[in-house]
Amino acid sequence: MATPFQVRGGLAKAALREALQQAPDAADRLPSAALFALQHAGSLDWVSGDDFLAVFGELRRAIGEDRFRGIWRRSWGGWLQGPVVKGFLEPVMHAIGVGPGAIFRLGAFASELAARGFGTLKVDVGDGEVALLLSGVPAELIEGGTFASMVAGALGSSFEQAGVVGTVEIEGANAARGVVTIKGRYRPQTA
Repeated sequence: MATPFQVRGGLAKAALREALQQAPDAADRLPSAALFALQHAGSLDWVSGDDFLAVFGELRRAIGEDRFRGIWRRSWGGWLQGPVVKGFLEPVMHAIGVGPGAIFRLGAFASELAARGFGTLKVDVGDGEVALLLSGVPAELIEGGTFASMVAGALGSSFEQAGVVGTVEIEGANAARGVVTIKGRYRPQTA
């Protein structure tokens, strides 16, 4: 069954470049047809979710979870642009104590997830904590853990962009229920 999502070619290529710089030996393990599709996509072209998950699932296995999340922190943080949902951004910005520019990329990322059919997004913000709950996510995206790692990497990127010290954990990923929960804990900035 084909995955019901796509990824912008520019983002896929940026993450692929970063991954292959860190682990050039992993290139031999990647599925050639999927790799070709990613390498030859234009920046604004959509890459199929099947190709994307095939390549990045193998990369995650080859380089390990921590390095994989690091790649996503740098790739999402440097690429995503787009309209930000005001109702999502204001509580997050208020809780972290930063201005609109610092948390922009997390909002763009969350908007992109919701817009591309990943399910519904709920954001809970508390003192020193941000929880992202994605529900209605297709099971094939959750299985294997690659999708949850990408979301965790993007949240980590938002902390780096905001200049706050924080940690990100995958709290849960249930393919049968279609739910992914990511928690980020950070040290709130003082004025």
